[in-house]
Amino acid sequence: MIRVVLLCSVLAAVPAEDPGLAGTDGPNPTAEARKDVPATDDARAKTLASYNALKDKTPETAAGQWKLALWCEQNGLPVEANTHFAAVVKLDPKREAAWHKLGYKKFDGRWLNDDQIAAEEEQKKADKEWAARLKKIHKDIHAGGKKQDQAQVLLDAITDPKAIPAVYREFSGGSALDQTIAVQLFGQIDSVLASKTLALISVYGRTAEVRRRATETLRGRRDVEYLDVLVELMTDPMKYEVKPVGGPGSPGVLLVEGERFNVRRFYAPPTPNIAPRLGDLITYDEFGMPVITRSTGQVLRSTPIKGAKGLVLQTEIGMRFSATQMMLEAQRGAAVAEAQLENDLAQIESINDDRQRFNELVMAVAKDATGKDRGRTAKEWRTALAAEKKYVKGPTREPEKPTLNQMVPIDYNPSFGQLTYMQRPVKDH
Repeated sequence: MIRVVLLCSVLAAVPAEDPGLAGTDGPNPTAEARKDVPATDDARAKTLASYNALKDKTPETAAGQWKLALWCEQNGLPVEANTHFAAVVKLDPKREAAWHKLGYKKFDGRWLNDDQIAAEEEQKKADKEWAARLKKIHKDIHAGGKKQDQAQVLLDAITDPKAIPAVYREFSGGSALDQTIAVQLFGQIDSVLASKTLALISVYGRTAEVRRRATETLRGRRDVEYLDVLVELMTDPMKYEVKPVGGPGSPGVLLVEGERFNVRRFYAPPTPNIAPRLGDLITYDEFGMPVITRSTGQVLRSTPIKGAKGLVLQTEIGMRFSATQMMLEAQRGAAVAEAQLENDLAQIESINDDRQRFNELVMAVAKDATGKDRGRTAKEWRTALAAEKKYVKGPTREPEKPTLNQMVPIDYNPSFGQLTYMQRPVKDH
């Protein structure tokens, strides 16, 4: 987890990886654009008025934004043009022409500008140098004696921000001692990335002592450098609504809200639906409840009846439907369905308990490092930090999400009819 978030932090300053193909709508993107600026304030005002009119009519699509960006470029509005070229790559990152208009080039599968490419090349060179240097220091620091003392002196002198990736790879995934060294080095380096990595170690460190040291090191740094990482680690509880199984014919429902879609699960046990038919034999049991006996038409054998010439006793296979038995079976099915619903609900609550415990750990780190308590939930922390302009809140209005309906297979299959044998005298022809 630390490795993934660290990698994201390293790449946070560069555009997302999105190879693509230039769009074909609008004028030729490689054509030379006119850079002439309107000569007078009146002319510029007219151009801006035309721009605003076009902007209001332009759809929020990559094609629409591309055309508007080209119009701005050709009418002396470079700032507005870049705004709409940026909208194009946000809506459709595969449009290479828009990336080129913004001054980006494809580099190692990502779109970077010249400064970012130069920085990447410089970092690659530094990675090789620091990897070799830290590997030797790492070996000597565990050797003891004079070599260990010399290695410690070299560690104490490391302050280069370009060493951060190599330090992370060499020490962060090792023993508690190695992670302690990583905490020391990140603490010596004045870098936002070092602060973010310390925040991760303060949560995921191998031992309580490592986590404590990382948290203490954060106290001397600006909280704006690492609070976003800690807040992103906090997770909201799973939201759900539940309707218990009300018995036969009244299914239970569990609605679970997800990030991209909701899931509505139905716990509907089978219910009997037996109606009398022509030819059924209807009797009553000891409780006064109806019992239906129905022939299936299958004959097992015919036996002559003694003393009744020309008559035989025919044995047929039939089904017996007892209202009492069907009610009991339906209730058993409903009980099993309710148990399944409660088991799924218990799993959700267990997940929420785990999330709450983890959130409390992260919040404890954040409070200890900053000296401020901003709430008891992830939402309260996000809101408080957004108000302090130390965290970018997501959209306040959540988009409508589709709901997926699921029928939960019930683990008990009620048996509403019992096999029986019917004997009736018939004339032997």
